[in-house]
Amino acid sequence: MSADHHASPRPPLAPASTPVVLREDATLNTLRSAVRLAAVERLQLKGAPTEPAYERHTRLASQFLNAPASFATLIGATDQHVFASCGDLGGESAQALGYSQLVVTTGSLLIVDKTHPAPKKDELNSTDVAAYLGYPIRTPDGFIVGVFGAMDTKERVWAEEEIELMHDFNELLKSEIGSRYRSLITEAKLEANQGRLSKALGWADCLVWEAEVDCTTDNWAWRFNIQPSGLYKRLFGSRTTSSDMGLWYRHELPDQAAMDQRSREALLTGKPGYMQEFRVVEKGKTFWLRESVTITPLGQKRHWVVGVATDITMLKELEANLAHARDEALKASQLKSQFLANMSHEIRTPMNGIIGTANMLMDSDLNDAQRQMGRVIQESGESLLVVINDILDISKIEAGMLSIETAPFSLSHVIGEVMSLLQPQATDKGINLKCEIDANLPTKVVGDAYRVRQIVTNLLGNAIKFTAEGEVAVHVATTLRASKHCAVRITISDTGFGISTEDQSKLFLPFVQIDGSDSRQYGGTGLGLAISRQLTELMGGHIGLRSTIGTGSTFWLELPFLTDANPPQSTKPAKRPQGPAAETSPPVRTHLLLVEDNKTNQFVAQHILKKIGFTHDVANHGEEALALLARNRYDAVLMDCQMPVLDGFETTRRIREGTVEKLDPSIPIVALTAYAMIGDEDRCREAGMNGYVTKPIRAEHLRAALQEFGILSPLDEETGQRDASPAS
Repeated sequence: MSADHHASPRPPLAPASTPVVLREDATLNTLRSAVRLAAVERLQLKGAPTEPAYERHTRLASQFLNAPASFATLIGATDQHVFASCGDLGGESAQALGYSQLVVTTGSLLIVDKTHPAPKKDELNSTDVAAYLGYPIRTPDGFIVGVFGAMDTKERVWAEEEIELMHDFNELLKSEIGSRYRSLITEAKLEANQGRLSKALGWADCLVWEAEVDCTTDNWAWRFNIQPSGLYKRLFGSRTTSSDMGLWYRHELPDQAAMDQRSREALLTGKPGYMQEFRVVEKGKTFWLRESVTITPLGQKRHWVVGVATDITMLKELEANLAHARDEALKASQLKSQFLANMSHEIRTPMNGIIGTANMLMDSDLNDAQRQMGRVIQESGESLLVVINDILDISKIEAGMLSIETAPFSLSHVIGEVMSLLQPQATDKGINLKCEIDANLPTKVVGDAYRVRQIVTNLLGNAIKFTAEGEVAVHVATTLRASKHCAVRITISDTGFGISTEDQSKLFLPFVQIDGSDSRQYGGTGLGLAISRQLTELMGGHIGLRSTIGTGSTFWLELPFLTDANPPQSTKPAKRPQGPAAETSPPVRTHLLLVEDNKTNQFVAQHILKKIGFTHDVANHGEEALALLARNRYDAVLMDCQMPVLDGFETTRRIREGTVEKLDPSIPIVALTAYAMIGDEDRCREAGMNGYVTKPIRAEHLRAALQEFGILSPLDEETGQRDASPAS
């Protein structure tokens, strides 16, 4: 094998502090080199149909580098010809051309990203490419004819493994180009001198065969002429090739039937040729070959057929390895999701007991010392629940499963709620908390009130936490107002100790805490700001900060909203009970069935039900629940999901089937569950449950879930809440 068959060594990365400067005189002389331009033209790619193999390289590069665009381009004297691409190249921009010309003139890898400065902008006349990664494409005889690269309009840093992967893809593409280059040279020499062709094929890493086919008989007579080649010797040894039979038929061909069909179809329909990939098995080893077949009619149903084959075994192995790596990554992601779901369930179950019992304790008669201890338990449980919810949110966002709701709400009311919630914290620290809301703010906007509240609570809570004295100010301003949409900027400023420039650059990354010392003063998961940033971006907005050490920080949040009174409707509407009982407004109903196996959870749930005025019975698992439902009348079922004997999912399915005698299949069923991960609510609704309440159970959440079905307690009646319940 000749030296050009070996993979080129990976070039060293240019230091980030050394910008590359383009010198016009050297550029034009190199780009316009006659011998180099002749090599470009020799490839005959301009105007030729796009080769699937080249497209595959750019597609794989774009996929595995997560780049919006990748390309393979020939560079002429002043222009370029893209012969394979994936994604939007932005109209083949002047900047991208300038970068590619620079790769050709320097003959080396060019990296442009956050850590590798771009060439001077005034010499490239454009700023539409924020990140660029390009390798030179060389012919077997050393000429640089083009560039294989990837680019992005957004700022990024090319990881070392991405650069190495791009190098490997470039080597494969260079091999393909080299095969084409050599094949074209070989064909030209064949026309001039058959002897010179035979000599060339002796070292070429490809294989050329030709045959004359007579289709006038039923048997189709083939007369082959096979040239000895470096490829054939490398794959199958140095034995002499025979001219009296087809080249590939002397080996085991798993794809032989398809190859025969493809050949007959092309000859019968008058096609000028075809491409094919197939396997050849020799002594138990499988090789992958790509073959280009050209058909020239000779008249009287006779044809001259020429085949040029190249070895693509390495490419197929790479594709298989990449597919395996992708499958392993997906498997790891699934295991991670399953682990998080199990951990969430196992943590939420005891948390339900801790928070529920603490709330019961605080409702009882306590002396001052006991009340203080109860408050510590209550606040610690709530803090732990915040940590759990942060981890769940970040996992949902990473999995792309967190959805944004659209419903009308009052933004000023949401801001007011957050201010009221956090005012005690500010008061305890002696901090002045103030708020100013623009008078032009729409009365109602359409968006996700819960997520807006979550972001503002996080930003305002951090401002109070990291401010020792002075004030924290919230300002809400309308930056754009149109007939059906608006943009709002929420600014939260504090007089805290500020954030260094170095820390600002990583503040919105997951698991980052600025106060990271062993003796750190402030707690938290390090997820709050990362979640806030990703939620903001999911809603189409932006988030950022300005801060100076010693003078405080200002966080800002810009969000777009609809102002249309009729927003698009949504968790997937809640499934309402079916049957006659759902067709009329029911009377006030108070008797429930609690299905729960955990004694602590039973204790907490029973206390909450008594507190909000419901009577109830308890079943320890699904079998007991079905027996009680057949004997007694209940207005609704509160169903745990994970139970022994018969779990909540299967119990609900049996209820809905209507096969249990004396059991109402339309009875409302509300899930009371510690399952709170992605897809858990869907599982409950698919089983037939109408409502969904996660543990730790809150009295207000449970009451709201029951009111959705018109199930009100006597206490609701007394406080006048009946009119507010959406009885169907």
